Amino acid sequence: MVSAKGEAIRQIRMELIDRPTDVARLTIDPESVRELADSIKAEGLHQPIILRPRSGRYEIVAGDRRFLAHQILGREFIPALVREMDDVTCELTRATENLQRENLTPIEEAREYERLYEKHGMPVKEIARRLGRSVSTVKGRLDLLLLPEEYQRELQTGRLSVGVATELAAINDEVMRNYYLDYAVRGGCTIRTAKEWVDHWKLTRGTVEYENQGGELVTIPIESVPTYFTCRCCHGACDVKDSIVLSVCPKCARLIMSGGGEGNG
Repeated sequence: MVSAKGEAIRQIRMELIDRPTDVARLTIDPESVRELADSIKAEGLHQPIILRPRSGRYEIVAGDRRFLAHQILGREFIPALVREMDDVTCELTRATENLQRENLTPIEEAREYERLYEKHGMPVKEIARRLGRSVSTVKGRLDLLLLPEEYQRELQTGRLSVGVATELAAINDEVMRNYYLDYAVRGGCTIRTAKEWVDHWKLTRGTVEYENQGGELVTIPIESVPTYFTCRCCHGACDVKDSIVLSVCPKCARLIMSGGGEGNG
């Protein structure tokens, strides 16, 4: 049997095959592998895996999930294309296949680029060219690996979007950054909302710069209101402040301080 490109498809013993030692996929859903196994059992394997010879054995270059599915089925052999290739070619082939997966997470994608960049010294421009990506895409994904570990973890789970993570990473106060992260994960968050949170944080941490630009910041000590909300006095839009202040517009603040308002102090 031969492939569409005329390569011989060989039946390789499963026991002679080793999985990659540094696969970029951080998680493989057991249920998806089981579903793949059921599909292979019913319809057969549509695409052989790709192997390279390694010291009398074989290393998986592409097709790790197909290999796992064959293990579930208890198969003794698996159809494979065996190719001689160096480490760089192996990594590029592996990355090309992984990047085609619809469920590849941003962090997994970043790991693909990182391995080529760190392990093989491949420049960002070359990675982009060889994998058919834009330079900005590759660089943007690599930058995700500079985010705090907890942000990377939530990106991996899919509970946090790249846009929101990138916005919130601008907060260099670890306590507040993690506070907003928790709020975004539990309640959901759009990029626009994340921008507002960051603006609020900058406002409360940079009042001098804000006032130099003609703004006015007035706060009244009160119990925390940890979200973006409407002013309780005039119902106008009002930014969230930190855990020891109630944010109101300057007009209502003056009314409250003079005893003429109906604040909830």
